[in-house]
Amino acid sequence: MKILNIYIFGMLFIANSISITATNVNGKFIVKGTNNNKLEVLLQINTNTGSDDMGGATIVIGFNNSALNFSNPQVNTNYIFHNFSGGNYSPATITKPAIDKLWLNIDLPFNNSNNGTVVSGSNGWTDVATLFFDIINPNDTLKLNWLMTNAYWGIYDANNTTLWSPSTFQNLTYFINNDATPPELVSATLLDS
Repeated sequence: MKILNIYIFGMLFIANSISITATNVNGKFIVKGTNNNKLEVLLQINTNTGSDDMGGATIVIGFNNSALNFSNPQVNTNYIFHNFSGGNYSPATITKPAIDKLWLNIDLPFNNSNNGTVVSGSNGWTDVATLFFDIINPNDTLKLNWLMTNAYWGIYDANNTTLWSPSTFQNLTYFINNDATPPELVSATLLDS
């Protein structure tokens, strides 16, 4: 009986000394260009660990629909996934469930559990997708937001059960420098006849 008590105490000590660290995920947008009335934006993420592989995710992005439009999401036309699509992942898709929201849908099937892509740590960034928005009003604010409070938002570990905690997500507010006011001649001086 005494040996049993020592064994139980030893197991409790080991269980209490194991620390479980939550994975925090950060995100940012990078404007790649504004050519041909298109806003090209790269979405990137990283984690506080740099060692976690990503499973399934639904990333919800909001945008200012008085300045931007995203119609009929088609792969390689309206968006391109860089990681988390193909290989062990199912083809990632983007859907538009509302006039001002996009859903980035990433699926790592259960049979590929723990074979996801490792997300960079805080010193680096992992590319997720490039989005191509139509600019419908260049004089308005071109704004994107990570909608982490949306009921469908979620980024999971490769076991598809451990939910990562949102940390810092850099929202994008972008202004195109296109001054439409024509120049006005205020004065002139003749320097050389």
